[in-house]
Amino acid sequence: MFAAYTRRREKGVPGPYTRRTAAPGQAGGNRAYGSGRSPDTETAHSLPHRGRIVDVKVILKIVVVAAALWASTKLVDGITVSAGSTAKQIGTLLAVALIFGLVNAVIKPVIKTIGCAFYVLTLGLFALVVNAALLLLTSWLAGQLDLPFHVSGFVAAFWGAIVVGVISWVLNMILGDD
Repeated sequence: MFAAYTRRREKGVPGPYTRRTAAPGQAGGNRAYGSGRSPDTETAHSLPHRGRIVDVKVILKIVVVAAALWASTKLVDGITVSAGSTAKQIGTLLAVALIFGLVNAVIKPVIKTIGCAFYVLTLGLFALVVNAALLLLTSWLAGQLDLPFHVSGFVAAFWGAIVVGVISWVLNMILGDD
């Protein structure tokens, strides 16, 4: 079987592990994905990752952050979820986790870039202040979206950010974080 595959590959004949990128006889033919070999064929092993695995990882990260936010509501005075039923609390925590993830993805890199000197001067302790501010911003955004999640002040946000960070780190270590 290997010899037949090799012969087909040498002749440039598309096989079960190739993808045609252009019509036969046209420029482009069968292209290889980053193999450095002849652009006639590409192996299935070098095909790029597609949707499902990445989607599951994103959902898992949101659930991990929601669990960390739930723990912070139980451990830190001043962080509350005032939804009535358990299902509404879970929905609120998932929505707030999504908001928190978006805030961290969009705003945190900008703050790290601008405040680089503070990170260096404080040996990284400035990150605790930034995380507290981002948790306060998440609380404000949740209030604007009529979600029953509230952080009462900077001290609660500071300790809540520490709890969320530690619990997220532990859960990511257990579940695996790529």
